[in-house]
Amino acid sequence: MRLFALLFLLAASALCLGQIEQASQKPFVPNNRWALVVGVSNYSDQIGALKYTAKEARELSEVLTGELQFDRENVKLLADGGEASEAPTSANILGALDSLLLDKRLDKANLFVFYFSGHGVGTANGDFLLPADTTKDKIEQMGVPVRDVIGRIVKAGLKNVLFIADACRAGEKNDFGADLTNLCHQANIAVILGCSPGKRSYEYPALKQGAFTHFLLEGLKNRELRDASGALWASKLGVDVQTRVHDYTEPDHGKFAQVPALWGEQTTLDVLLAAYPTPPVSDSAIATFKKSAQKLDKADYAVAMINYASALYEKDRYDETVDILKTVDQLGEMTPESRLIMAVALDTLGRTGEAERTYRAFIDMPSGYWRDLGVATSSSRDLDPAVRLKAAMDLFGETTSWQIRMVAFGVINSWGSYQQKLEYAKRLAASPTEFERQKLYGAGQVANIEGRWRDALSAFQKARKAPGDFPTDHIFYLVQLEPSLASGQKDLIASYLAEGKGIDRNAGFAHLELAQLAKNSGDLSGRLTNLRAALATDLSPNLVFLAAKIAGPYLGSMTDEFRAAAIKHPYSWRARIVLYFIKKIKGEVNIEEDALAADRYMDDPLTFNAKLFDFMESFMAEAVGLGTLTPETYRAQLDFYFLTLRDFNERFGYDADLWMNFIKFGLFNERTAQVGQVAANRLKFEPAKAPKDLKPVLLLIATNRGDSATARKLVSNTFEPTEKGDPQWFYAFYQLTIGETEQAAKSIASLPAPSPELLPRVAALKTYFLALGGKAAEAKARLAKPSEDIIARALEGLTWAALGDWKHAEPLLLAQSVQRDWTFLFLQEYALRKLDARYRATQRLALAQDLAYAASISQPGNPLFDEFRFVAQPGVAQFAGNTTLLCSTIDDKNPNVQGTLSMAVDAKGVFTASFGEFKLLGAVDGSGNLHGGAAMGGKKYALMGKIAPAAMYKTYPKFKDVGQVLQLVDEEGFRVILLGKVGRAK
Repeated sequence: MRLFALLFLLAASALCLGQIEQASQKPFVPNNRWALVVGVSNYSDQIGALKYTAKEARELSEVLTGELQFDRENVKLLADGGEASEAPTSANILGALDSLLLDKRLDKANLFVFYFSGHGVGTANGDFLLPADTTKDKIEQMGVPVRDVIGRIVKAGLKNVLFIADACRAGEKNDFGADLTNLCHQANIAVILGCSPGKRSYEYPALKQGAFTHFLLEGLKNRELRDASGALWASKLGVDVQTRVHDYTEPDHGKFAQVPALWGEQTTLDVLLAAYPTPPVSDSAIATFKKSAQKLDKADYAVAMINYASALYEKDRYDETVDILKTVDQLGEMTPESRLIMAVALDTLGRTGEAERTYRAFIDMPSGYWRDLGVATSSSRDLDPAVRLKAAMDLFGETTSWQIRMVAFGVINSWGSYQQKLEYAKRLAASPTEFERQKLYGAGQVANIEGRWRDALSAFQKARKAPGDFPTDHIFYLVQLEPSLASGQKDLIASYLAEGKGIDRNAGFAHLELAQLAKNSGDLSGRLTNLRAALATDLSPNLVFLAAKIAGPYLGSMTDEFRAAAIKHPYSWRARIVLYFIKKIKGEVNIEEDALAADRYMDDPLTFNAKLFDFMESFMAEAVGLGTLTPETYRAQLDFYFLTLRDFNERFGYDADLWMNFIKFGLFNERTAQVGQVAANRLKFEPAKAPKDLKPVLLLIATNRGDSATARKLVSNTFEPTEKGDPQWFYAFYQLTIGETEQAAKSIASLPAPSPELLPRVAALKTYFLALGGKAAEAKARLAKPSEDIIARALEGLTWAALGDWKHAEPLLLAQSVQRDWTFLFLQEYALRKLDARYRATQRLALAQDLAYAASISQPGNPLFDEFRFVAQPGVAQFAGNTTLLCSTIDDKNPNVQGTLSMAVDAKGVFTASFGEFKLLGAVDGSGNLHGGAAMGGKKYALMGKIAPAAMYKTYPKFKDVGQVLQLVDEEGFRVILLGKVGRAK
């Protein structure tokens, strides 16, 4: 999601599309399976050449990467006829084994297959696999000791291993396989041998293979060998191969028929080779698997459960993934990989609290690959972005896996600086890979970061047409979103959207994008048409929820479609929220017991409330515009949201979206002081060192509290070279208000078009600059069509003022004191400051006092509004005197009370006051701004307000009608308002 969407919430299209992108992409979870496949044909004449073994090894490698979906980079093939580095020599076999076993991604529960097709010999010193460079007189010196192979596997800690040897079981003193079988039993490793002790493995010209490997390959592809749960067990495969090899060779060899040997005497040992749970995955299928796995011992049972859970995760059965892995956790057999799968599944289900606790375990792990992968991909709000970023960068040095480097780059792309993003995009592009689509992905990301949008799109589109299956076409479609929108080119955006509608998995995503764009442009028909098209596809719970947000008040016209989409996800709290609103709209009875009962399916009220409030705010904002909801109800509801989130602020962590909504709800209800205090307590960053995603939050606070120094520092190192859109437009508006008009005019000259939501304001800004530049006729021509946007109207008022036409200017400027825009308070204050100066210059002090009063009740304690005052000229002595007012409280936490507020100011501006048990002490400046402290019952408060001269309380009617506002904010950020009115006690 681009910074401008997060910063202003003005680019609704980019913001919502960014949320779609996040919802559609599940975090990458490695499902590692490994294999070393060796085929030796070219033996010396002394040993005897074999015809098909190298070919068999190649075919097995293809079945593993195809049918069983092993990652190609995890399968090492050594066979005659290839490159020298892939020759099946002794050194290469042990070297390849060590390379696989030392891979930092290796997890003890991973399936590891060791396959050898060639000659094997049993000696007095054990079994040996004969590589291509072995001679008959140096079998023990040049052969590969089985003991070394098993020893290396045991040392690596693997618990899910299948050892397959298709070799004649001859030997000088011992039959080959006896030592191997004994070692495998000791190590709890499943083994399948091509023939019985002392027997031969036969090759068949008609099969162009050995009998054993031929039926092994067929068995791996035979769907009938999978049980009712979709699981393929090594035991069932072994029995099938054993039977079929015997039956095939018996007619030719009689009592010497080939009979593969299994580890059948170990009834508690088995290996889950693959799992193919077919969607929709039934509960009975999962029960079948659990029953089958219970025959294993504890460790092997846990390993099988882990691998089946991984398969369920890939089939989007996240609830059962979690349940199975929790069983494994209770057995004390969790591995780092299975813990990561569980964390992501929990996060996908919306069980955020559990996910955060699961991710937290990675922080405490020893440094290395698994810790860094868990930390980098963690969803925890509390995790310092610098720690996350370092983990992602460290991953680049800890693995050569292109997929993992892609994951690491994704984290860096989200949290890193421009320089870091560009550096690691180039490193990803240069990472070794045999797939052109992966190279093009890296090249496209480099172009994207550098702002070469067309080059990025070209690379991504070429990549999709290149061979390979990762990144998937779906991922490539998603990554085209940013350059398409950032380009601002209508042809690129139209092409992108049209392309998405034609891709099954992306169709719903694309239609939601179109619906959002239609919403932004006011095209109701297009919005509803595309929503219906999206709901007709298989939407994830996140996208169902987002579709409801896009529908807003029009949800009622599509209740049947939304219900059908939501009921597909009974365990999703997002889907349940949508179902609740459908019931509410339809007036269905007995809904209160599950009213928002979606929170039963998660253990994190903060996430639940935050998502619900965000949804409701969008819904209500549009309802206000349609006239179906009153502004007062909207304001009151947002105030409730603010106070609810306030209770959770210590858990906001580094979640920029949460902070942005908290600020929005607060500033919208004129709680500037509270927002500032909470942010100061929780976001204690130097501007240059603040996490990137939080800098827009800090900028918004700084500009709307008049902190120019902080705003300037943030802008100077916040926005990247390719991000010259809305953020820079926003800062140009701010520059205008702090006297940097020339700099603002100069900076916007080279800026690209802003987001559609900002266009009316930008157009009004340009008109204002025309007036300032002496181009009156052009400015007046542009003013002929007034805008309905409140900020654009402020700029139009400033433009009329610059043209000397105060008749048109004053009403537009005055409107800024009534209708507030929480993101542009600074510009509204600037417009009112111009109006204040006009009133004072024309001797209309009473009107200037009205502006001061409006500031005193809406922005107490906000330094941005300090210049407004009740007096003609600044001066502390004017405020000296005593005042007594009837007072009541408006308290965030406690019941409201009534009493008498007694205030006194001396000639030096020292302020003292009392109200019940409250004791107040502060200082008044020359404009009547009050700052100080208050205490009650041992509790301390910050005190702020804007007061009038003592005599004015008796003459200015608004102190009688509405009252004097003093604001108290406690150390936790809760507010007490003292509202004192002139009048008699009853």
